[in-house]
Amino acid sequence: MGTLTLRMVSLTWMPSSLAVAGTAQPQREDYLTADARIAATWPVGDRGTKLVAGTEVAYAFNTPQSAVVGTGSGGDADGLAWQVAASLYDMAPDHNLGIAHGEVGAGWLISPDFRPNDRLTEIRYQWKFAERTSMEARIRERRELEHPAGTRARVDHDVYVRLTHRF
Repeated sequence: MGTLTLRMVSLTWMPSSLAVAGTAQPQREDYLTADARIAATWPVGDRGTKLVAGTEVAYAFNTPQSAVVGTGSGGDADGLAWQVAASLYDMAPDHNLGIAHGEVGAGWLISPDFRPNDRLTEIRYQWKFAERTSMEARIRERRELEHPAGTRARVDHDVYVRLTHRF
C-alpha cells in the first residue's frame, strides 16, 4: 500500500445559523458537521509518476427539513457528503491528470466545491509548460440527486480552460 496520510479532520459548529423551517421562519438551530479526508500515494513506474488517491466523508448532524430544500415532504434533508478522487502526477513530465466523483445530500450546506443535493463528476488536466506558466482544463457534470415531484432533475455540463502565469 502507498503512503497513507490523514489529510484533515474537522468539526464545524455554527450556532443559531440553520433555518430548519425555511428562511421566512424565525426559528434557528445550531449547524454541526464533521468531516475527514485521507489520501494515499504510490509511485508508478520509474519516471517519477505518482498515483494519488483520496476520499472525503462528511456529515451534517442537524439539517433543514426536506420540504424546505425541495427534496420531499417529510423528515430532514440528507446530511451525508462524500467524494473520491484519483490523480496521476507527472504522467509525462509536467503533465497531471485527475478524476473526482462525489455526492452531497441536500442538508450538507458548507462545501465550496459541491452544491447541496448534487452528484458531481469531473476530469482535470494540467500542463506546466514553463516555470511560471501552466494550463488547466476541466470537464464536469453536475446532476441533481432529488427533485420535487413533477419536475425533472437539473443537469449541468461545463468545460473550462485556464491559462495561469505567475508574476
